[in-house]
Amino acid sequence: MRHLIQHLPKQQAMFLLTLLTLEGEKDLPLLGYLPREEAQQLEHVARQLSETPRKQLLPQLVQEIKRLIADNHRSKLEQHDPAWLADLLQHESPQIIAVILQGLPRGSVQRIYQALPRQLAQRIPQQIGQVSPEIAKQIRQRIEERFPEPPDTDPPTFNLDSLSYLSSEELMLLIRELGFRELATAFSNVGHRPLMELCRRLRNEDAEHLLKVVQGLPPLESKHIKSAQRTIRAISNEHQSQSDMIEGAGMHKFSNALCASHRELLHNLAYRLPYNLGIRFHRHNPPKLTDNDILRLHHEVLGTLQSLAQEQRISRQWALQVIDLPPVPVEVTPEEGAGQVAHDEYDDSTGQIES
Repeated sequence: MRHLIQHLPKQQAMFLLTLLTLEGEKDLPLLGYLPREEAQQLEHVARQLSETPRKQLLPQLVQEIKRLIADNHRSKLEQHDPAWLADLLQHESPQIIAVILQGLPRGSVQRIYQALPRQLAQRIPQQIGQVSPEIAKQIRQRIEERFPEPPDTDPPTFNLDSLSYLSSEELMLLIRELGFRELATAFSNVGHRPLMELCRRLRNEDAEHLLKVVQGLPPLESKHIKSAQRTIRAISNEHQSQSDMIEGAGMHKFSNALCASHRELLHNLAYRLPYNLGIRFHRHNPPKLTDNDILRLHHEVLGTLQSLAQEQRISRQWALQVIDLPPVPVEVTPEEGAGQVAHDEYDDSTGQIES
C-alpha cells in the first residue's frame, strides 16, 4: 500500500486513507469537491487501493493512518535514518551527543550507539545535568541544519540539479522506476516465458508494473540491451530477492548518471537516501563512461522523472517542462545486423539471464 500513497502530500494521503476507512468506495464522490486535477489523482490511487478486498484493506488503512500521525509528531532528527545521525554526531562532543539523544526514541538511540565508534559511545554520559530548553533547542537546530532539505518551490529549469528538489520518498520512487526500466530492458529480448518466470518471483504489484514498463519500451539498440543485461547479472549476485534487484538496478543506473556531478548535489541526494543506499551511492565506482554515455543517462533519469509527473505519481509540475540538457548525439551503428538483437539464454532455475 505504501508505494501507492508515498508520492502524495501527507494531507492528501491522510484525507484519502480516512475516506476509504469510513465507507470505502461509497465515499469517493466526495472527491468531487476538490480541484479537478487533485481529485483525479486521488481517485486513481483510491481505485488501486480498492482492488484489495476490504477485509484485508481495512487493517492496512488503519496502520498507515497511525504511521502518518506518528510521522507528523516526529522531530526533524527523528525523520532521518539514525545511522546518518550517528555519522554526523561522531564529530561532536559526548556531552552534545547526550543532549541530542535525550529527545529521541529508544530504538533510534540504540541504533545510534551501535553506529558510533565504540570509544566515543563509551564516553557519552548516561545522565547529564540540567540543560535549559533553549540551549537544547539550539543544539538540535544546529544538527538539523546539517541535513540538507529540498527547497519549497520547484526549480526554474528542468535539469539534473532539479533532483535536489525531490523529497526522500520521491527520490526512492525515481530510483525504483529506473530499476524497473533497466530490468525491462534486460528482459526485452529473452522471450515471453523467461519474462513470465521472472514475474512469478516478484510481488504482484511489481510484476504488473514490470509488464507495463516492458510494453511501453521504445525500440532498443542491441548495445543498450546488452548493457542492461550485464547490470542485472551483476546486481543479481548482490541481492537475494528479485524485488531487491529492482532497487539495486535503479541505484546502479542512478549512481552512474550522477558520477560526474558536483559535490553539493551528491551530498544533498545521499543524505536523503536510507543510510545503506546513501553510502553505496557515495562509494559507487562507475564503469568507463563517455561524455555521450553520461548525457544519455541524464536524459534517461530526467525522462523517467517527467514520466512519473505525467502519471501523477509525484506531485511536481514537470510533466510538460522541456528538459534543459544538450541533445544526445545520434549514434552511428553498423548497417550489418542493424535492428537484429540476439536472444540470450535464460536460466529458469535462477531467474537470471545467462551470457
